[in-house]
Amino acid sequence: MDLISEQNVEWTSLVQRQITEMNTLRRQHTKEQCETLRLLLEETQK
Repeated sequence: MDLISEQNVEWTSLVQRQITEMNTLRRQHTKEQCETLRLLLEETQK
């Protein structure tokens, strides 16, 4: 494999990892928001 191909593979791998990490953080944030909304809803129904 030439240097350009190796660099492309490395960059692709890096970008994929970054996307995965961002999606994980986004899912966690969404879960936290849903939990907060659920708690607020419970409070308003008391």
